Amino acid sequence: MRRILPASLRARLALLVLLAIVPAALLSVYTFLEQRRFAVTEAQGQALRLARLAAAEQDQHFTGTRDLLVVIARQVRGATLTPEACAAAMRGFMSPFFVNLGVATRRGDVVCTAAPRRDPGSIAGEPYFERAVRTRDFAVGALTLDRTSDRLGVPAAYPILANGRLQGVAYAILDPDWLAQIAARVELPAGARVTLVDAEGTIVARYPEPQGARGRALPGAVGEAVRRGGGERVLQAPGLDGAAQLFAVMPLAGVADAGRPSVTVEIPVAVALAPAHRGFLLNLLGLALVAVLACAGTWVGGHLLILEPVTRLVAVARRLSAGDLNSRTGLSERAGELGQLARAFDEMAASIEHHLTEQKRAEEALARSSRQNQLILTSAGEGIFGLDTASHVTFVNPAAAAMLGWDAAELLGRPLHDRVHHSRPDGSPYAHEDCAILSALRDGVVHHVGHEVFWRKDGSRFPVEYTSTPIREDGAIVGAVVVIRDVTERRQAEEARLAREAAEKASRAKSEFLSRMSHELRTPLNAVLGFGQLLEMGALDAEQRESVEQILRAGRHLLELINEVLDIARIEAGRLAMSPEPVSVREVVGECLSLIAPLAAAERVQLAGPERDDADYYVTADRQRLKQVLLNLLSNAVKYNRPGGSVEVAVGRPQDGRLPITVADTGPGIPAALLGRLFAPFERLGAEGTRVEGTGLGLALSKGLVEAMGGALSVKSVVGRGSTFRIDLAAAEPPRGGEVRLLPRPGLTAGARTILYIEDNLSNLRLIESLLAQRPRVRLLSAMQGRLGLDLAMEHRPHLILLDLHLPDIPGEEALLRLRSAPETRDVPVVVISADATTGQADRLRALGAHAYLPKPLDVRRLIELLNGALAKSADASPST
Repeated sequence: MRRILPASLRARLALLVLLAIVPAALLSVYTFLEQRRFAVTEAQGQALRLARLAAAEQDQHFTGTRDLLVVIARQVRGATLTPEACAAAMRGFMSPFFVNLGVATRRGDVVCTAAPRRDPGSIAGEPYFERAVRTRDFAVGALTLDRTSDRLGVPAAYPILANGRLQGVAYAILDPDWLAQIAARVELPAGARVTLVDAEGTIVARYPEPQGARGRALPGAVGEAVRRGGGERVLQAPGLDGAAQLFAVMPLAGVADAGRPSVTVEIPVAVALAPAHRGFLLNLLGLALVAVLACAGTWVGGHLLILEPVTRLVAVARRLSAGDLNSRTGLSERAGELGQLARAFDEMAASIEHHLTEQKRAEEALARSSRQNQLILTSAGEGIFGLDTASHVTFVNPAAAAMLGWDAAELLGRPLHDRVHHSRPDGSPYAHEDCAILSALRDGVVHHVGHEVFWRKDGSRFPVEYTSTPIREDGAIVGAVVVIRDVTERRQAEEARLAREAAEKASRAKSEFLSRMSHELRTPLNAVLGFGQLLEMGALDAEQRESVEQILRAGRHLLELINEVLDIARIEAGRLAMSPEPVSVREVVGECLSLIAPLAAAERVQLAGPERDDADYYVTADRQRLKQVLLNLLSNAVKYNRPGGSVEVAVGRPQDGRLPITVADTGPGIPAALLGRLFAPFERLGAEGTRVEGTGLGLALSKGLVEAMGGALSVKSVVGRGSTFRIDLAAAEPPRGGEVRLLPRPGLTAGARTILYIEDNLSNLRLIESLLAQRPRVRLLSAMQGRLGLDLAMEHRPHLILLDLHLPDIPGEEALLRLRSAPETRDVPVVVISADATTGQADRLRALGAHAYLPKPLDVRRLIELLNGALAKSADASPST
């Protein structure tokens, strides 16, 4: 009960006054409710009377319409009228009440209308027509659009009968605007509306608002009452605007039940209840005025007599709560209970002032200390822990918590070692007695550790460097401070540096190995193949020629093997140089088929490729490498084929920017279990013991070359039917201009020429001597050391210099640079001959000034062509010396 009553004395006095006024207020409410009920009843009665009056007016109009249709029916019954005469008769009956008048056959075909017709039309199927035919009586329909006059109206029909037999129907379309004028004759109260609706509840005419509501359906319960039919009724429901209305519904008596229109009168509830509300409001205002005057008197009197001292006490209490500790009531000398209360209040205020002053001083000192400690902890980039003598965490800064993935609350009060230092890097337990963190608590010595790990909350570890320092108080150890630093990035940087140095060292070693391997293997092959080619060019009998061919065949096979091994090594190292360009697939395939044709003929294998008329597609590839891959696949397809078999090269259409090239054979096929090993280096899948020679490098190299060109090499094989290898490369547009190919110059016919050959290998010198011995007008100078070769070049100024890169005294690159920089030899062409076939070697030497680069073993014919061209060029440039 105390909670319900107001706490203020002044409010309680006012409440007593208000309670005295409550009976009068209740009486006013009761009077208002009775007046409201009476107003609703009166408004309903008024609406019903108005609805009856309006319905009577509309009934009279519909009765007149029925009488007119009866007259029309009698006039046209049995008469033979042309449509024009019929229409003229209808126009004679027209009046402002109607939109149109007409006659239709019993099937609904319109015979004539008063309004001009655009087409014969039909009213068959219209509800009012069907009802008039069915009932043989007057019928009214719903609001509809007359197709003849193209106007809205209410249709009515009457059957034309002759001797009881239906001949047709006379119909009229009533004008809704005229119906609205009839409704307007009813005198309505303010805000009320009278509405004529059809049997479906659709508004035909409405006053006021004759046009805006036409064609809309009455909402809710009113529309449902109209559609249900029956007698007059009164109800309350929302109107078209959603506001509450009192409705009176009155069906027209002069129309049959089916299709019968109705008249509704609606009066807004707010209008009907306005007088009752106005009276109630006046009563409330009177009561409110009485209450205000009574409360004002109580308020002033209570303040003077009782509330002024209490108000002063409240004001002092509020000032005290706001921090004004010097505030006092000034009523301590007053007599009575209020004086005693004031004295007690002042004594309490003095006591509070003393205690709060002391507390504020202590809090300020504590806040300063806390802020300083917090700044130290949060500003440190390293993790900082405080430990007690039991190694439990007493504080932890944000950096430490972030490193370890723990919340500070999860670490405080827990043993630090058991949380983050429990295991060694290998996962084995870390004993407490071995922990340097705890050693500082035992021996009082600072411990610094640079290579250990801490463990995070999620179980992961990270390398740390930490220092554990004992805390002393009065000479006794009371704890320790542990500072940790995450050295992950430093370790990673060091490991990355070491790995990078190791990789660079390995790369240099591999490059050096490839260079030396190329030189050491190609140098002896140069002599073997060079002298073999010289022998082949001479006069030999059949046996000798066969022997020379065996030498050349074996040497070239060894050279191919060396090249394949070096190419695979370059591919694995990612250093294989490519020269991508748009390459004609038809041209490359044609060249490869021509080259492989002798082998296919020897093996009795049929070759098939793209026809001359087939479309020529281009791919982005290194021409020589693509040719190498196709020759390898064709060679395998022929060698591993059956006698009388076939090999077909097909070029598909570009799809998704890729062009497929397939090489299909009719060989024995490859078992599915072996396909995974097919592209492994030195893998021949058990063919080592067969008559087919090979090293197992071809397919591995081909796959690497295709992938280096941005393509893919795949295989499908069926045992007993053969294999199909597929190359997919990026499709390219044909080049706009054609290639320019240089033909070798004819043989040297000028005067004597001097060639200097700087080479430390005697076999290679003998090879060049033998080659140039057939050219008496060419003089050969030789030097087996680089410096000697430079001296000879300055002295004799040769027309051509052949230079080996691997010389015993100076590097070949240095010799080349000296030759290019000296005025005496600056214009002398230098052809570098070397067994070093590493990637980019030719481009590097040309950049240094070399005229050409020939790898060992030498192609003698290529060397002859190069000598002819270079010497002929020098002959054109200067006279012989």
